[in-house]
Amino acid sequence: MFRTLLITSAFLTAGWSSAALAQQTPDATAQAQAAEDALADQIGRGAEAWANTCSNCHNMRSPTELSPAEWDMTVNHMRVRANIPGDVAEDIKAFLILSSTPVEEAPSPDGN
Repeated sequence: MFRTLLITSAFLTAGWSSAALAQQTPDATAQAQAAEDALADQIGRGAEAWANTCSNCHNMRSPTELSPAEWDMTVNHMRVRANIPGDVAEDIKAFLILSSTPVEEAPSPDGN
């Protein structure tokens, strides 16, 4: 249940809109959808890894407790201290950074 809430909140926090995809050419739409799907997969993996890995030693913080820059530094630090594999750390970092960014500042899937 907690993991589902984390993943759902990540998607809601991102403020993604499929309306922007509808205004693009078919190739651009397919590429944008693939990029959005890849990011969504990474965010999902990151939310699960954050819940499973970080909670082994820490009380869970809200992702909004730190800024994106602070999460970047924290995850890099903890990757070394906790011996977290690089791909897992990148997934956790993506989840925390996206989840800590207010909706009006969150990047859209097309990077704008």
